[in-house]
Parts: sequence; C-alpha cells; structure tokens
Amino acid sequence: MTRLLLALLVAGLLPWSAAQDVSATDLSRLKPLPYVVDLAPLPGQTLLLRSVTCQADGKPVTQGRLYLAQLPGHQVRAARIEYNEQGKYVLEHSTTSEKAYQYYARYVTQQQPFSVLTMNTLIGMWRLFGMRFRLENVTYRCALT
Repeated sequence: MTRLLLALLVAGLLPWSAAQDVSATDLSRLKPLPYVVDLAPLPGQTLLLRSVTCQADGKPVTQGRLYLAQLPGHQVRAARIEYNEQGKYVLEHSTTSEKAYQYYARYVTQQQPFSVLTMNTLIGMWRLFGMRFRLENVTYRCALT
C-alpha cells in the first residue's frame, strides 16, 4: 500500500468526534477531488468523512479523502477514496512497504471492516511518529481533519 493510502486509512482513525457525517446523497454538494475510487455501494448510507492534507517544500499540496461506512458493533469499512493530482503522483511513485501493503489489502482490497479501537491505535501510532512520510528524499508533513 502506498503511503498516501495509509495516511488516508489512518485519517479514518480520528476519534468519532472529529468525524464529519456525510449522507451518500449529499456527496454532490462536496466537490470531489479529481480521482475517485468507489469501493462499496453508497446509496442511502451515512458516511464518515476524513481528510488528509500533506505538504512538502517545493511540492504541490497533496490531498486525500476517505469515506467510511458505519457498520454495527462500532466498526467501519472504507467506502470511497478521493485524491488530487499530487496524491496520484505520491501513490504512483512511493515505495511500498510490506506492512503497509498488508493493511491496504485487508481494509481496502478485501473490504474487511475495522473497529474504532483499531482506528484509534493506528492514529495514535502515526501521531507518535510525527504524521509524516518521505518520498524521493522529501519529507511530507500531514494534517488530518
């Protein structure tokens, strides 16, 4: 899994109080980022929206959004991912790590649900390590909303 998608998954791990509820029918009011990957059927669902913005010296702003479908038992599932042109560049040029790929395969490709506890653990770890990643000898610093 690439670093931006990991950042997006981690963005989904913010505490529930930081989430923005978005009805699937309200998605048209949000201007989507240029690249959209729908992972699960959306009609009629209320989604949790998480956004990540990463900046690096001399590079365009990297943006991504993750929409999470709420499931019973305090679990969520990735439903939609959006990213901008620089996000696409990061996705295409980042070096993958085996551990990150495992998370991507499990939670995005295989659409496995994950718990709030798992989300809070991952976001805590990413915050501990500084909410940043490196690509092509440039450090990107990220903010989650």
